[in-house]
Amino acid sequence: MTAAISTGGVYRTDDGGRTWDARNKGIRAEFMPDKYPEFGQCVHKIAPAGGNPDRLYLQNHGGWAESTGPGGPRPDIGVLRSDDHGKSWRFQWKGLTPPYTRPLCIDPRRPHAVTVGSSPTAFSAAKDEGGAKAMLFQSVDGGETWRSLGDAAHSPSRAQFHAVAPDPDAAGHVLAGTDTGELWRVSPEARWTLVAQGLPQVQSILPLA
Repeated sequence: MTAAISTGGVYRTDDGGRTWDARNKGIRAEFMPDKYPEFGQCVHKIAPAGGNPDRLYLQNHGGWAESTGPGGPRPDIGVLRSDDHGKSWRFQWKGLTPPYTRPLCIDPRRPHAVTVGSSPTAFSAAKDEGGAKAMLFQSVDGGETWRSLGDAAHSPSRAQFHAVAPDPDAAGHVLAGTDTGELWRVSPEARWTLVAQGLPQVQSILPLA
């Protein structure tokens, strides 16, 4: 069992929780603020990759709303990948903006698309002036390259994305829930179909085939 801990990092147990080993090699970035040194290992989400039992993805938040550092976006915020079940990690979000990654899902069907929502800060929301400025990105090559799933109305999105899940009806398609109470079906070609609206803030999605 592997656990992700906010401000604590990644830990694995092979004996039902009696003992735990830290799995944080490569999570800390070169730029670490003195103000919040522990947030280099602030992991909010960890997920296994479909078809590869040793591959894991995580979202490292790196700090509160302070998502920029000297010279631009902070390099310790984004998506990381492990190919040895957490023994080491590699940063997979280089050059992507907005930098603060939020929900993540991995399609269990080939090509095992990884979909991530991101925004400028931890607290970006639809009520902000100009909206949340959120984006959806997807990778089908293990995070080596990413493409935007945004259409004209969601590049960026005024609403924040709090939840994403694989669409059970088609591989590579995702369901996205927003802080404005909308549920969208999004295709790999960035076609957006409104499924529901007028809901409370959508925090989680459980798709049933």
